[in-house]
Amino acid sequence: MFCTKSQKVSKTKFTRKDIEIFEPSDLNLGDFVLVRFKLTGKRSTTTYKYVAKILEILSSEEYEIQCYKTANDEKTVFYPIENDISTINQCNILGKLPEPTVEDKGRKCKTIFSGQVDISERI
Repeated sequence: MFCTKSQKVSKTKFTRKDIEIFEPSDLNLGDFVLVRFKLTGKRSTTTYKYVAKILEILSSEEYEIQCYKTANDEKTVFYPIENDISTINQCNILGKLPEPTVEDKGRKCKTIFSGQVDISERI
C-alpha cells in the first residue's frame, strides 16, 4: 500500500483514550504499534485500526506485522490473530504503543496495556 506525503503521520506525541501513543520513529522488532488499514469499496472507504506487533523490519519504510484482536470491552487486553501477518508501509503506522504486560494463558499469550487503546476492528 503506497502513501502520499499528505498521509504522513505528524511527529508529535498525543494521547487517546487513556493510553499514550508516541510518534512512529525509531521502531524496533517486537514493538507494539497502532496501524491503519483502509478498505475501499465501490461507494465508500472504511478505515480500521488495529494493535500490531512488528515482526520484521523490511526497509526504513516497510514492516512485517502481526495484528492483534481485543479480548475485552475496555480494549486493554489483546490476543494475536493467528495467521494474520501483513506488510505495511510506515505511513499507515499511527503510533508506537507503550510496552504492554504479556501473560501466558495456556496456548495463547495475553497482551495487556495499562489503558484503553483507540481501535476500530473489523468484526
